Amino acid sequence: MNWLYRIGVMVLCTVSVVGCSIFGKYGDFANASAAFNEHMAADAAGQVSEFYPPASTRLKLQHSARDAFGTALTSTLRGYGFAVEEMAPSSMHAGELPLLDAVVETKTRTTDGTTTRAMAYVVDSLGDAQYVVSIHVGDESIARHYQVHVDRLIAIGHWARKQ
Repeated sequence: MNWLYRIGVMVLCTVSVVGCSIFGKYGDFANASAAFNEHMAADAAGQVSEFYPPASTRLKLQHSARDAFGTALTSTLRGYGFAVEEMAPSSMHAGELPLLDAVVETKTRTTDGTTTRAMAYVVDSLGDAQYVVSIHVGDESIARHYQVHVDRLIAIGHWARKQ
């Protein structure tokens, strides 16, 4: 029965990630508490730093990051040493954007040796006590499922990475 539950969770995560990617909606669509947003953002920033060198990677957000998760994520990424460029308020479109590669070139190299990569995120809920976080960097994405258990946020499984 446990394996059936895990398969069901992975199907829900995949549908959630694919659905958001197809329709181009990015941002925080869950009503998680500030503490849960900070926990998920710290976890996501740590995972991003595993794949990209912070000192030589610039992340360019493709949507507004003024929600609780976005604020925590950008702050934590900067703490890791990433340069994070936020979208200018005049170019924001309430979270609705086309696919990332249609917005900006997903990866550019500058003369000083740093690499700029387009970045977006989706935080969504799968009911009252479950959340899915998807981080899109360039043409790659990572996703993880979380569940609230006895007022604590617990990661369900490992990060899934699409290259």
